[in-house]
Amino acid sequence: MYYFINNAFTSTMSGIGHAQLKRFFLFKQNRVPVKLITTDFDLRRPKALEEKGISPNENINMFDFFGGMVGLKKRSFTFDDLNISKEYAVENVNLVFNVRKGNRLILKVEMFSDDTSQVKKVTYYDKNGATRETDWWDPRGFKILEQYYNKDEKIDVERGVNQQGVVFYETYHFGKKYDKSTNCLYRILNYHGYDYEFDGFKEMATFFFDELIKYDRQNGENDIFVNDASLQLGKALLDTTEKSFKLMQLHNNHTNDADEPLHSSLNFNYEYTLRHFSKWQGVTAPTQTQVTNVVRRFGKHPETFLIPVGVIEDKVLKSPQIPISKRHPNEIVMIARLSPEKRINHAVQAMEKVLKVCPNVQLNIYGYANGKTGDEVKQLVKEKHLTDSIHFKGYVTDIRDVYENAQLSILTSTVEGLPLSLIEAQSYGVPLISYDINYGPRDVINDEKDGYLVKGGDIDEIAKKIIKVMSDDELRQKLSRGAYEDRNKYSSENVWHAWEKLDVAAHNYFNN
Repeated sequence: MYYFINNAFTSTMSGIGHAQLKRFFLFKQNRVPVKLITTDFDLRRPKALEEKGISPNENINMFDFFGGMVGLKKRSFTFDDLNISKEYAVENVNLVFNVRKGNRLILKVEMFSDDTSQVKKVTYYDKNGATRETDWWDPRGFKILEQYYNKDEKIDVERGVNQQGVVFYETYHFGKKYDKSTNCLYRILNYHGYDYEFDGFKEMATFFFDELIKYDRQNGENDIFVNDASLQLGKALLDTTEKSFKLMQLHNNHTNDADEPLHSSLNFNYEYTLRHFSKWQGVTAPTQTQVTNVVRRFGKHPETFLIPVGVIEDKVLKSPQIPISKRHPNEIVMIARLSPEKRINHAVQAMEKVLKVCPNVQLNIYGYANGKTGDEVKQLVKEKHLTDSIHFKGYVTDIRDVYENAQLSILTSTVEGLPLSLIEAQSYGVPLISYDINYGPRDVINDEKDGYLVKGGDIDEIAKKIIKVMSDDELRQKLSRGAYEDRNKYSSENVWHAWEKLDVAAHNYFNN
């Protein structure tokens, strides 16, 4: 059984989440048993899985595993199912039900915003109006978490409850300075008749992985773990004692200085897992350059496999080519999170130069914001009086229409792994301009055939290339034809051949 590991699964996905999802469907397409593993306690997960077409049995969440809830389907749990006494007064304010005993608020019921018939949360108050307990309902229709508060209205204890109303999990909070708190103890209760205590979340996750491996082995299956969450779960996976094939997936640059891969300090996301390189059974990197750099620095054992993180679906490869003349005129797109490493500010500064020559050009930026970067780059656009030409479109779930109408796609990142935005844009015949950085752009872009590579950080040069492309209809059409010709490189067939080589290595590991 292949398991793809991440801490969470949400509707709004990063590039890593998208890459994992594409890989999941590639394995299903080739009829290889595969499931997603998540470890966070997250009420958004069931809905997100449904939205992405993943059945309840295709995801194993750590808390579902210990609570006996894997594969549960949704059922109804409404306000009426709370059986609140008719002696109490109930006031409905925007789907929040305030329940009063006389003049005193005794509890408050909140409903899910996307399914207003389903209970989401019930909060209980004491006679002084202080919060004493909050119960959370799973979107699948049962109470899943109880939170109990201390005299300062800070959470002291949390208890996980399964669909049968049985408590299977407890965690205790320890207050710290500045009103922060941390979990100081984790407990799994009555698991196969025993209670287990853990000093931290990662220790509990290690126990979960080991128990899953034992369960699968009893059912005649060997487990192959592809870890997409090195920072959060790398140590937990490496600390397991049961035999499994553990694969570290590199999604982006593994060093802090992309130009010094042999001597630079390590990217904190991969530092622990790379310092314990020999404990893995395999490593995957999405470009040959990164594979070479990993092998030169860390050695040949375990093997580092070249496997692209992007997959272009067959239906996209078979879709008709759309001429540049049929697309939205003057439209440039940028698909990127609003985060520091994406250097959206470079795109803004380049556009300021472009608009002096091509005043009708529009840049549409698609992606959600990380931290303060979104506000900062939007403020920059305002300061430069570019709000009529640069537009922030937010996160969209279906990007096809964006690509099919784009004249050009740009990338200004500091570092990458193998940018899905370039692979996907190329598959829709969109000309590309990108900084030539480690890793990925030079693996996707064939310079002057389907786009242009520009020295990293050179705002003047990327602006010149944008002007060149957007000023010449025939050039854009030529680059578009080149993009369509090159898009098969990341076809599902080609990417699957790379996974087949790894699959042989995994099976040999279990047979030795």
